[in-house]
Amino acid sequence: MPIAQPEDHEIATAAYSCWERGGKREGHDQADWHQGRQLVFMAKNYAVLAHHTLRAEGKERLWLSDPRRCRYCGGVKPENRGWKEAHAVPELVGNKTLIAMDECTDCNTIFSRLEDDLGKLLHLSRAIMRIKGKGNRVPSFSSKAKKSGLEVKGDRIEIEQYESDPFATYDAERGVLDLQGESQPFVPIAAYKSLVKMGLAVMPPEHFRHFGHAVNWIKNQNHEDWAADVGASAQCCFLFQPGPIPPEHAWCMLLGRRAHDAVLPHMLFILTVANQSFQVMLPCSPGDNHWVGHRLELPVYPAFYGFGYEFGEPQRGNIPLSSPTKQPIRVSGSLSS
Repeated sequence: MPIAQPEDHEIATAAYSCWERGGKREGHDQADWHQGRQLVFMAKNYAVLAHHTLRAEGKERLWLSDPRRCRYCGGVKPENRGWKEAHAVPELVGNKTLIAMDECTDCNTIFSRLEDDLGKLLHLSRAIMRIKGKGNRVPSFSSKAKKSGLEVKGDRIEIEQYESDPFATYDAERGVLDLQGESQPFVPIAAYKSLVKMGLAVMPPEHFRHFGHAVNWIKNQNHEDWAADVGASAQCCFLFQPGPIPPEHAWCMLLGRRAHDAVLPHMLFILTVANQSFQVMLPCSPGDNHWVGHRLELPVYPAFYGFGYEFGEPQRGNIPLSSPTKQPIRVSGSLSS
């Protein structure tokens, strides 16, 4: 079955909705049309398998059974000792809500190591967006030379910058402070594994049973293994929406392809926190075997549909996460005055 393409009248309806929800701002026809096309394309080719907010008032507990069984190793919770509370999406992105009831302490320990690499990748953005992680703390950020830096104190963000170690530039016309630096050294493919694991954590059981190879790959702590095989899939589409967006804007979504034989990734996972959205495909699925050898582009969900363009249109980029070698990468962000 071929990929279902949007028709012009469908795109026009969706684009008009984008324009309305974005405050009816003129001058962004192409951006509205593009977001409308993305909305229609994703709706025609993908079904929503899971959608969860990360900022609900109470806790949402996933996949509780009696007895409690770990979906990653099959272990059953011992009667004489408890399991640690496991977050389906890491606390480091501010998740205090979504709790996985089917993750044992041993598997959680493995996954926590992967979260450490993801945290190093997101260090600057977490500080800028004041995202509270473990201990309800917002991380600070320092430059490579460890002189200039950024620290969150209550509702204020304090920046200290030395002439010999610049990392912040103010654009008076835009009213924006642009920040550029270098991440802490991290293992890219470990950060990718952490994102994939989030998708597996929210996946309904009837779909999870097809991802045994993905579980084995994630739990393998030798990141060199399978790196060449999975590397082509290890791309992360990154969307950034300029302007002030509250950290409460946080959700995750799992999408499943509608047509079994369309040349599209079988499963997509989307994590959106404040101004940023990270989108990855879930590898090692038998549902992707039919397009091996084909070149395809990762479909993009318009995560900031309806926000408007007062501070600029959504920006898109790709973060390469295929390397098993620890390394820093250039990171950037901005603060609106």
